[in-house]
Amino acid sequence: MMTDIITVIITIVITVLFLSILIYALLKEREELGCYRFSIGKQCNENNSVFLINTKHHKDDTIDISIKRLISILSYHEKSAVWRRCFIISTILVFIVYIVNKLQTKNNEIYYWFVLLLLFFTVLYFFFNYINYHHFRQLKENGIEILEKLTKRTI
Repeated sequence: MMTDIITVIITIVITVLFLSILIYALLKEREELGCYRFSIGKQCNENNSVFLINTKHHKDDTIDISIKRLISILSYHEKSAVWRRCFIISTILVFIVYIVNKLQTKNNEIYYWFVLLLLFFTVLYFFFNYINYHHFRQLKENGIEILEKLTKRTI
């Protein structure tokens, strides 16, 4: 009886801790992505994200400012806490495994593993395409614009 109560208490503590970390990670990621509200309409402005802010070239930029903008572009991976994204993606994958386990009782069949593979692939594919579309594409355009301006000024 006592071990059942302890197990329940430990389960509750772990669940609360897990949900707290997940909520923090989600909210912090939204903030860093330039999201400012929750609604049906567009909620995020990528240009205000930590990844893109101050990377766009302006016509009155000096060479020093342009170089700082390029350094910011090249520092993409250092601008965010990777652990948050890993935690969020891991949570999604665990949730998928849980759902598939509930739907499929014979998890030794190849079908089970194939479905998991496709679902994991889908989650990762959409994550990386989101990053490419919302960050890398714009950073590349900003970097090319700065390089063109720098080469015109120095030649």
